[in-house]
Amino acid sequence: GGLALGLGASAGQAFLLPSPVLIAAAAIIGAEWSRVLAIGLPVGLLTAAAGALMATLVSPVGTISQAPTPAPPGQRHAAFALVAACLIMALMLIVQSLGDIPSEPLGGGSARELILGIGRPAIVLLAGVLIMTVGSHAWRGDALSDAGWPAQAIGRAAPLLLLLGAAGGLQSLTQTAHMAELLAERLLPLQWGLALPFVVAAIIKTLQGSSLVAAITTAGMVQPLLPALGLDGETGRALAVLAVGAGSITLPHINDGFFWLVADAAALRPARALGLVSFLTLLLGLLGIVALLTIHAWV
Repeated sequence: GGLALGLGASAGQAFLLPSPVLIAAAAIIGAEWSRVLAIGLPVGLLTAAAGALMATLVSPVGTISQAPTPAPPGQRHAAFALVAACLIMALMLIVQSLGDIPSEPLGGGSARELILGIGRPAIVLLAGVLIMTVGSHAWRGDALSDAGWPAQAIGRAAPLLLLLGAAGGLQSLTQTAHMAELLAERLLPLQWGLALPFVVAAIIKTLQGSSLVAAITTAGMVQPLLPALGLDGETGRALAVLAVGAGSITLPHINDGFFWLVADAAALRPARALGLVSFLTLLLGLLGIVALLTIHAWV
């Protein structure tokens, strides 16, 4: 279930608005939102279905067995709080992705810094925890004791948070070195058409670990090249945005926090996660770009 959910989330992030990745890429490339949505919806549904199918076909060997735990009190309230937390956190990321675009579409100066600040991972995490805490109505007299649910939640989440922190550190190191941009720039003179945004985004994503950074960087690189690539029309720009999205989800690995979230949700050991999450997400990206190339050949 966790693997299928992770693959479905990857498909949505690459092809379905209002994904922060697509919003940022569309704003930089100058594509129409409606056209990106119209083309991306069938491709996203196709890749999500393919991801669910692949998740059901893979062998469960290598998973970590987890004993079922009893449902906590106030489960109904917790479910509503979880939905609200996810929606608000996604909205914060979307607003931050718009503010992170170099053209500053939401204003500059202190206003832009505020927009960037509210989308920082630590702020988003704190907002989600606060919403869950207030909305779950799970407080009892022993909630703040060592046996209370906050202590148990922190104990269960601590290993994953440490892994996410290590992944973020490695991601920052590779971003500082600018290795991905240097490699991607060597590909820009190649006349690969719609495949070029996909390959450039895939290289940056694999080396840096951030889908949003990969999308923003790639969109800025390929935007001046769209006429030479034959993608200067409205449909071409929308296809270029979606090609960037497809490349931005490929090959997540140890420098990507999303990789560890999916591995934990699917109860996969690290070596098994590299063989499943990374490889299957690569297949999703390739399936997506093949679908986009097919659409491009027909229109």
